[in-house]
Amino acid sequence: MKIRLLVLITMALVFLLWAFLPNIEMGRNEARQVQERLNLISLAKAITQHRSQDHTPRPQGVTDNDGNTLLSWRVLLLPELGHEDLFAQFDLNQPWDAPVNQNLISQMPGVFDSPFHDDQQRANGVTTYRIVATDVSQESEEAIVVSLPGAPVIWTKPEVLSPKQLWQQLSRYPEADLPLRFITSAGKVMELDQPTSQQLSTHFVAVEGKSP
Repeated sequence: MKIRLLVLITMALVFLLWAFLPNIEMGRNEARQVQERLNLISLAKAITQHRSQDHTPRPQGVTDNDGNTLLSWRVLLLPELGHEDLFAQFDLNQPWDAPVNQNLISQMPGVFDSPFHDDQQRANGVTTYRIVATDVSQESEEAIVVSLPGAPVIWTKPEVLSPKQLWQQLSRYPEADLPLRFITSAGKVMELDQPTSQQLSTHFVAVEGKSP
């Protein structure tokens, strides 16, 4: 009798898990989507605030006297994001992979952390928020920062997506599961769910006449 009751209880628990797990996972995914939007909103505000000082359409990295980029634009935004103490620890005269700066990779602020990353990616200090390497006009609908889960990079590394890399990533989005999210040069956070080629061409400046 006890064994039969135990079997029935076990079967009931299995059924409940089967019934509710999809809803739990759906709730987690929605929470990740919300967090991503909040990250981009924070970045958009920081970019707008920083732009009032350097007057450039898109955020620039830390450069040396010869024009070589040493650190990512993400490092330069740290004060506007409320991380003045972390910013002060960087040696702005050294490249991102110099020991003094490399030791700070693990301290990546949460605003750069994709909510879709696993623990290992977080430990490696990689981000999906990438700068767009095209000329844009200020206060337009053209994208300057885009979230690209398929193209992560170490958050302090001043790596800019080449036009070819950008279009390769964008061409995936009409069939991708996730919406395409980006920040425009006007400081707006936009989201396109299964965007068309026309929408992509509107928000991402065509390079050499090519479009995704």
